[in-house]
Amino acid sequence: SLILTSALSSVYLLPAISATNLSDREKGIKVSKILNEFPFMPENLLTFLNPFTLGKPSDGTYKYIKEPDKKGIFWENTAYFGLLPFIFAIGGIIYLNHKRNNKIATSLVILAVITTLLALGKSAPLHFVFSFPPLNYFRVPARFILFAQIFLIIISSFFVDKTLKKVKNKLSIALTSILYLILIADFFTKWWSYNPIGNIDEWSKKPEILLPIDPTIETGYQFFTIGSNEIWNEIFINYGWQKNLDNFKFFLNAVEPNTNVFFNVSHLGGYQILSTKRQNVQQLLIKENIQKKDNEILINDVSKKALNVFGVKYLISTKPINSSGFTEINRISKEKNSFYLYENDNPKEKFQLYYDYLLINHLSDYLNAFRDSDIQNVVFVENPLNLANNEEPGS
Repeated sequence: SLILTSALSSVYLLPAISATNLSDREKGIKVSKILNEFPFMPENLLTFLNPFTLGKPSDGTYKYIKEPDKKGIFWENTAYFGLLPFIFAIGGIIYLNHKRNNKIATSLVILAVITTLLALGKSAPLHFVFSFPPLNYFRVPARFILFAQIFLIIISSFFVDKTLKKVKNKLSIALTSILYLILIADFFTKWWSYNPIGNIDEWSKKPEILLPIDPTIETGYQFFTIGSNEIWNEIFINYGWQKNLDNFKFFLNAVEPNTNVFFNVSHLGGYQILSTKRQNVQQLLIKENIQKKDNEILINDVSKKALNVFGVKYLISTKPINSSGFTEINRISKEKNSFYLYENDNPKEKFQLYYDYLLINHLSDYLNAFRDSDIQNVVFVENPLNLANNEEPGS
């Protein structure tokens, strides 16, 4: 079993190790960052009884929605797996405390306690373990609550099994059916109206902002979005989505990652947790050199160079871009929010012939190249090449 599970998990584990070595987590994450960002707090344990004890993000009432980095995220900090299974799990723990006749179940109780303490991070005495590998490669200790849930579900099943064996077979079947119905009713009443429900075609159709262009023709170029997070969060954090679906449909015009894949649009950005150091620098070059003012967006020369070199032909912004080199081709509005579509006048194609190169030894060389050099016609290399410059026409 161990050999089989190791072989299966290697499909994910080996690429994850490789990706980690290319990311900012190459040497692990600072323990202060692990413990202080997105914490699981003692009051979050109340969500074992009710997932909405601290409010709902769907209607904007979640207590900590405005401070996720300091107070934790609802989706990572909700421990609920059903009230009935939780009660049975407590019953199983009490049963094992008296009987102590099943070493496996007792071990699972111990593991449930340990993983709950790990999830609590800095609020529990086991927080020091996050200083050591492999735990110092993972952020958000709150996710250990998933393991605690699994162990408690098994203990719950163990207790139900022990209890039902003490009653007659027909009664056991009847009780099992009743328990299932109660469990299903519990989940449906809690979650049925929580997520937004809509028509697939309505949510995946081409956004209005893209109507002037055909993205399928522009396969050699990229899109980039500026400022959409601010207008999204203004609605999401304060009001949730239950009564605001029209706003969120309008926000699809941002063509942000990763919704862009529904519209066959290639986007320079990406929504992932483990990004490479190269990608982080690439995004930094662009975002740090864009100024968002009250009524306009300014893009300086460093950001322009980066957008050009990375093949960004179309920019979608929430305010007018007041910088040369970008032509407005569409604009749409809803209430006080707007999206603008701009065409970059000088983007490079995704595939390009180069006749010269620039040697990059350090991160500073890379950043300085964008500040000081004409990089339109050179390719960056990290190892010296013994190549003659031969500027002959080609395709």
